Amino acid sequence: MSHLNPIAVRLRASQFIAHNAHNLASGPTFFTDHKFFGKAYPAYEAAYDSIIERMIGLGEKPDLTDITTKAARELYEYQDTTPIECYESLLEGERELLDLIAKCCEEVSCGTSNLLANLADDAEVRIYQINQRIA
Repeated sequence: MSHLNPIAVRLRASQFIAHNAHNLASGPTFFTDHKFFGKAYPAYEAAYDSIIERMIGLGEKPDLTDITTKAARELYEYQDTTPIECYESLLEGERELLDLIAKCCEEVSCGTSNLLANLADDAEVRIYQINQRIA
């Protein structure tokens, strides 16, 4: 299995969680939450796409059905219904993503490491934003 595969699963799961949160946003913080989640899910999708394309470019054959199935299982486990629950799930996923990236960077080329560093940078920004929201 590719070192990038768990990262792809994590990003796809975060995409699903953020998209659900976007659709479920409600209450007094609706506009802010709806906007944040509305920007988050396409960002996760783009990051997922970059990982999959990198895997293919490196000669790997990612099992997209397996990746999506694992991500959907994570979404099912969360069952978030409030904005705060959604933010907390995304925060947990961001922390996991950073751990996966750190482990993976030890095993990949400089170019792939650079891609992962950019994804980690984006994750750290989202962690800051989420922490500000749930503080």
